[in-house]
Amino acid sequence: MPNPGRLYYYPGMLLDIIARCIAEPSLFVIGSLTTASIIVITTRIWTGRGFSSIEIWSEGQKSVPVVPYWLPFIGSLFAFIVDPDEFLRKSRNQTIHGVFNLNLASTSHNIVCTPSLIKAVFSNRLSYDPTFLHLATMRSMFGIAPKYADMIGPYVQDIANLTGTELMKEPGLTNMIMDTVEQLEERIPDMVSFTANVVDQNVWERTANMKIGSDSAGKYAEASLFQMLRHFIGQVSSKTLMGETFIRNYPGFLQDVFDLDDGFKWLLMGLPRYVPIPTLTRAHIARRRLHQNIAALYHNLDLEEAGEKQDPEWRHLEDVSKLLRGRNGILRDKVRLPVEIRGGCDSSLLWAMNVNANNLCFWMMVRILANPDLHTRLLVEISPYIHLTTPPPIGSFAASPSMRMNLPGLTNKCPLLKACYFEALRLDSQPWSVKKLMSDITLTETADEVRAGGQPETYLLRKGSYLEIPHELHHMDPRYFPNPRKFDPDRFLKPSEENPGELVCEIGHLRVYGGGDRMCRGRFFAERECYAFVAGILRVWDIEPVSKKGWVIPGHKKATAVCIPTEDLRVRIRMRKTD
Repeated sequence: MPNPGRLYYYPGMLLDIIARCIAEPSLFVIGSLTTASIIVITTRIWTGRGFSSIEIWSEGQKSVPVVPYWLPFIGSLFAFIVDPDEFLRKSRNQTIHGVFNLNLASTSHNIVCTPSLIKAVFSNRLSYDPTFLHLATMRSMFGIAPKYADMIGPYVQDIANLTGTELMKEPGLTNMIMDTVEQLEERIPDMVSFTANVVDQNVWERTANMKIGSDSAGKYAEASLFQMLRHFIGQVSSKTLMGETFIRNYPGFLQDVFDLDDGFKWLLMGLPRYVPIPTLTRAHIARRRLHQNIAALYHNLDLEEAGEKQDPEWRHLEDVSKLLRGRNGILRDKVRLPVEIRGGCDSSLLWAMNVNANNLCFWMMVRILANPDLHTRLLVEISPYIHLTTPPPIGSFAASPSMRMNLPGLTNKCPLLKACYFEALRLDSQPWSVKKLMSDITLTETADEVRAGGQPETYLLRKGSYLEIPHELHHMDPRYFPNPRKFDPDRFLKPSEENPGELVCEIGHLRVYGGGDRMCRGRFFAERECYAFVAGILRVWDIEPVSKKGWVIPGHKKATAVCIPTEDLRVRIRMRKTD
């Protein structure tokens, strides 16, 4: 006979429980809450043990400690979504080691944040899928259909090699940057037209809502600094890449690039256009226009190379860069993509050129201008390499000064300018390096990077998991950058060993371009571009805040790499007196 005290012997027990819950809903609620509480608390206790005690594998290798979480299967996903920066900082501070693991919806993410482990990651090239991130981004953010993305896969390295040749090696690098410098010498003195009529203003003046006024010091232009700079820099640098005809035929290209970037996180999630998120809708519309217009450019480049008649509005393509022509050739002749897909693929290049350097120039300028002593020191340093001459007036109209820029001098002889660039990268960019492991790897930390009370360890990271480096975690770590929230370019300056009376700029532990064979191919061009724009504008123009509070550094709004400001700054701009 079954024991009536043991309910599981009764075949009708389940039905009895269901009937009781229907009759008394409070029992169901109490039971569900009790069960959920037990599961949640048990999960937290169990995962908490794992964060402090690391499982040991063979040969002294240890598994990466997992950040404790409350919800099984979900893991730390909700905490990560709500405030990823704060969550990562707290997780970093809770471990004595330089790596920790996150369970995000049952996927394993290894987060690395100390220099020795970061260096080890970038040294181990054979354990990562080299095309994973590139192709995933092409599919999600840039809307390339999976079958075409798969066709590109075998040729990713060919495209990367071409980009590296034109943007990192001579003569390609010099040709690209000197074309930009020639435009800057012409355009920076005329960056502000002092024209009140919107129709006669430059496109960057209109987007900055420029107004003209005067006071006891003379005439000035009032503008929104971020909008003015990102559009001014974008117009100049994009012409170097795409050519004048593209910009003339597609005057709204920059706004489409910025709208695409604003919706990047939604696009990366694969959300379709009909999801009611305004930035997502604008990003989808902008992406389509970018695809269509770059495809039109490539179609006419094909006609030009074949010796056939081009469309009338696309006849003058002589100034299209060698880089763009080469990428079109690879996608056309090797990958054999249709022209409309080629246009979509290389919207990524136009996007990359405009969403980082443009933003970084804004942060450099604002932080320099907000520090009068630093501003003065920098003007003294750059003045020998930017020569201004003022031509005689034309009747009653004063002519703009002519500019000659010595970019090699700015690049090699201005350590403070370079230090400002590095410090803005450290403080105002938040890049991530993401890799998917194709095989098990080990990472060994050094003794000096382990917090007090810990010993250096060797970690085993498993095949199929993700390895990620949120570089901001290291850049904002006070162990490596004292007072990390302060803009202090002097932290990168050191006395020269050859000439102790001179200063040199050393990048130190800063890692902003990634590493290994996937390191940013455009970093040399972007660095020189920032030197030229920032030094040139500061040399020609006086810029002061409209607000009576003076310079107030805006907060960060997360973007793909370099942050955008949470609010723009209204400024007054005047021509500086030439020496």
